[in-house]
Amino acid sequence: MKNIAFISLGLESHQNAEYLVKSANKYCADFKIIQISRKIDQKINGVDHKFEYDFKGNSLMVDKLKILSLVFNEFGSLFFLDSDMMITKSLDGISEQLNNYDLIFTSRKSNFNISDTFQNIKFPEFTNKTINDVMPFNAGFIGINSFSAIKYIEETCYKLPKRFHFWYGDQYSQKITYDSKQFNILVEDYKYNNAIKRLDQFDKNIFVYHFKGRFKSLMKSFYDSYINV
Repeated sequence: MKNIAFISLGLESHQNAEYLVKSANKYCADFKIIQISRKIDQKINGVDHKFEYDFKGNSLMVDKLKILSLVFNEFGSLFFLDSDMMITKSLDGISEQLNNYDLIFTSRKSNFNISDTFQNIKFPEFTNKTINDVMPFNAGFIGINSFSAIKYIEETCYKLPKRFHFWYGDQYSQKITYDSKQFNILVEDYKYNNAIKRLDQFDKNIFVYHFKGRFKSLMKSFYDSYINV
């Protein structure tokens, strides 16, 4: 069974996720789409399953990894995508690849110096480090084909200092998991997690686009220009 899962909490996230779901239904019609939300969040049109979970604000990263373990246990192999993404090509090829691996990670498009402070929280692990030193893999697109592998990431995150439970814990735990060499992990490049800042940056070789931060405002125009045609 082929599955795409995403987390959506609240109205703004739902508005973004609607475009993800529409794009998935167009290019991955034989995939089941799993929405992970709270009970109060409405089920998005085009979703096959809504999986409910009581997320906590101060432990978002641990909650995310725990729920992915639970979803895998119920539905099997899956791709997790952030809700502010859109698919522009079939994922059948990488889905076939996933059958041969425990996990699929995506590397970053560029390297840069990372701040060691986020929302007034100090991360000394990041002092004088680049993003690739500490978190070389994006957490917005992950292929999961092993319960023990996603459970390992979850448990690794839980053991980290509590500041990682709120933010960065998923990506930081991915590197620890990769470095452990306990699992068979394929690392794909950014074509499955390509951040976009302008509509004219469309590239036919990209499979998944990521609309981060203020660039979420581009999602409707992007959908109308390149997908709903």
